Amino acid sequence: MLADSRFSSRYELMHFPFPGMEGVEIPPAPVGDLTGIDPSEHTRLRKLLIGRFTTRRMRLLTDRVEQITAEHLDAMERQGPPADLVPRSRSPSRR
Repeated sequence: MLADSRFSSRYELMHFPFPGMEGVEIPPAPVGDLTGIDPSEHTRLRKLLIGRFTTRRMRLLTDRVEQITAEHLDAMERQGPPADLVPRSRSPSRR
């Protein structure tokens, strides 16, 4: 399916085969979200970014990513159950 042009990654073209979801409109991918864009636009943007995501650069981020993750998990533990990862992951991160 990934190589078949009859399929799309574009959010606004998605159809959900669930009762009650008929006619639900999904907006296009927000700016910066490459997961909801088809080739050739996806390919063009990916080529612009590829040098920023080298193995070496990602390894340099490991400590900071682990720190942010630990902070969020600690905050969720202090808050107590129930824990919902989706809303928590959308909160603005400190830099």
